[in-house]
Order: sequence, then structure tokens, then C-alpha cells
Amino acid sequence: MILQRCKTTANITASHWQDCREEIMQVNPDFAAIIDEIDPPKDFRIYRGEFSYGHKIVHRGVLHLPDKEGINYPITSSHLDSRIRDDLAYNANSNPVSMVLNNSVEMYLQLEDRIIPAVQPLQTGTLFGVWRIMSPGTRSHPSFLWELSSGVRSIFMLPKISDTKSHARLKRKYNIAIHKPRDYLEHSKLFSALANHEAFSQPWTSKIAMFSKKWFDYLKDPAWNKLYVFLLSQAWDSSSNWRDKFLWDFIFSYIEKEKDLKPTPYIAKVVKHLLSVATNSACGFEPATNSKLAPIEGLQRLYIEDYGLKQYPPIIMQPHYFDMYTDNSLPVYTSLQVPTQLEFASKHSERTSTIQNLHIAGTLLKQYVQQLKQGDYLIENTSYYDLHEKVQFDFFHSAAADYHDVRGSDLIPEQDERFFHSLVETSNKDFPTNNTFIRGCTRIMCK
Repeated sequence: MILQRCKTTANITASHWQDCREEIMQVNPDFAAIIDEIDPPKDFRIYRGEFSYGHKIVHRGVLHLPDKEGINYPITSSHLDSRIRDDLAYNANSNPVSMVLNNSVEMYLQLEDRIIPAVQPLQTGTLFGVWRIMSPGTRSHPSFLWELSSGVRSIFMLPKISDTKSHARLKRKYNIAIHKPRDYLEHSKLFSALANHEAFSQPWTSKIAMFSKKWFDYLKDPAWNKLYVFLLSQAWDSSSNWRDKFLWDFIFSYIEKEKDLKPTPYIAKVVKHLLSVATNSACGFEPATNSKLAPIEGLQRLYIEDYGLKQYPPIIMQPHYFDMYTDNSLPVYTSLQVPTQLEFASKHSERTSTIQNLHIAGTLLKQYVQQLKQGDYLIENTSYYDLHEKVQFDFFHSAAADYHDVRGSDLIPEQDERFFHSLVETSNKDFPTNNTFIRGCTRIMCK
């Protein structure tokens, strides 16, 4: 038997507003109402793309699309129809202005030691790719480095899935050549191969509408003013965290000076990332309870029935943004051992254990939160000021006995039933307390 990689699939078709109107109206009626008023002619093309799970729509900042035979090429390639290149390459050869029509896509940065979700998963009705067209001619925007995938790339199975015999069963049944995953970074690549096999139980695709260049050639025309204001509002709202970042960097630096705090660069960046997650500026993780971001049910079924996962339920973690102002907002989790922050710093000492770093980070975090509340920084109407009253940080490790501010990992599922909410029936009821992600975990939740 010849082993092979299960390839992702994609198709793209050209259409126009009247063809897409009903579908877009269902997912983003405000946008659709504005376009109805404009009533653009048929040469204002919209390309509808459908992509299987894990398909890379953008790779290292460059849009990739299928030709007539379904072979994927960068938008700069002569293998693609010249009309498609002319219509969709306007955003520096990256993703054009697009709207998610079904399920989700994820924009992320792929590095050797981490996957960094650039924004929250882009779900049904979300319009994205607007920033650059609203500031044409700018020279301050660097070249794009991100990836854009169909479904979320930054998911992973919490229990260990690297058992040699069990993985060999998957390779035989699904005829794949992918080695067993060595760490969380390799889970999604394996999931994608499995989900694109014909025997996979849950076919899953995302759909997006990509707007051609001509849609944005008339934004200064008075007849298009409502669309211009709508896009400007989208760009402004989605960039608020980045616009404010330099102010918060200054405030934290001032707090360190004022209180003579001298954290290591590593601990300082860990704590600032926790604060970013708590203020809806960066993502944490949550147990997946539906298949909107990936074919979760199919993957869980596969790992119970085909892989033969024992003892633990097939808990899949997915990215999620926490919102302290939303009623019944559920907790999110981060881990020292699964970093997702944009900034880098070496650990001060390799001799410092994970639980020691967790304790040190927790101590510094409390000092920051307290000072943000008590200091004279004129931040009363901000989410950082509200942290003290609205957000609780809890720290977990499997060996927490010697630290009063660190809880035992076994408490996590007792206080969050989503960890046992599998989409497929299973008798596995244990929790992987010694798991890499859990050993050094922080929970962020509303008080």
C-alpha cells in the first residue's frame, strides 16, 4: 500500500451581486441593505470560494486559489486566469476584502515554537481585509506574513494522541503518511489530513465571498458614501486594540518605574499577555462544544472509534476571545507551555520550573491589576480599570500543594463542565491533569 497525504480541496466561481444577494443578506443584512441601494452592475464581480478544512487560502501573506483543474497557485501565477488575478490581487497580493458565508476561517502567524491567532476566528457574516483599502498608498504597512486557513489552525487535542500503535491504526485506515504528532503544533496538520479523507464522517467546508477590485474604485463617489462609512467603521473598530497598544505599553512601563518592579522580560510579557486576553485584545482557549470552527464532532468520533482513545474524553481546545462585559461569558484558558503571545523573551533561568514561573507571574499580575485600579492614570473608562472588579485569574498545576496561589489541575473540569461535553458518546471520564497545557494553566473568568 502506498501512503499518501490527504489533500485539501477548493473551488472558486465568479458571480455578481444579484447571484450572492440572498446568501449575504442572511449573514450580514446591514451590509446587504447598503449594497441594494447601490445596485452595482454585473461587472462588479464577487468570487465565491469553498474550501475544505485546513486549506490554506493565504500562505505567507499571498493569496492562493485553484485553477480550473483544482490545483492551487499563488495569485501572482500565470496558471490562474488573468481576470482573476486582476480582480483579486489588489490587496498587496494577499486576501481581498472578503466575507465569511459559512463556518469560519482563521488568520494566524506560524512560527517554529507557536501559532499566534492574529485576530479572533472569522465567523459567518464577518467582513475582513478592509484595513489596506481604507488607507491606499500608505508605506507604513509592512508586507503581510500571516496565513489564512479554512477553519481554525490553532486547535489541538488536550489528551495525548501520540501512541504509536493507535496512530498506526489511523495511518492504515486513512492511508496517510503523517507521523504521530510530537507536540500541539502538529495536531492541526494531522487533523486536516484526516478530515479531508473520503472516509471521514463529517464533511466540512468554509465558504467566503471575495470582492473584486472594482468594488473599491468608487468609494469616494457620493452614491457609494454609505459603503465607505460602513467599511471605515469596520476598519476603525477592528483596529482599536492596536491603536491603543502604545499607551498601555507606556502605562505598564510607568507602573514598573513607580513601584520599582523589576520583572524578567519573560515574566513581564507573560503577564501583559494575560491582561490582553482578559481585555479582549488577545485570544485564550476553550473546550470546543460545536463544529463552527472545525469538524470537531468528526474528529472526536475518529479518535474514540478509530484511534481508540482510552481513559480521557476527546477534548479539543479552540481559540476564543473573552469578554468581561458579556452576560454569562465563559472562561478562557492560557498556558505557559503553549505560548501564543506576539512578543518574545527568553526565560530568565532554565532552572526555574513552570510552577515557579506561574507563581511569579501571578504575583506580578496582582500588582499590575491593583495599581491599575488605584493609580492616577486617568483610565477610569477602560477595560483595564475594570479588571479589578470584573475579572478573576486562577492558576493551575498538577503539583500545586506547595503554592497557596496555585490550584490543583483536577479542579478545572469540576468548575467547567465543557471539558466533558463531547459531541460523541464516550465512557472516558478522566481528566488529563498532567497534560502539557494544563501544567501551567491560567483561567480567566468573570467574577
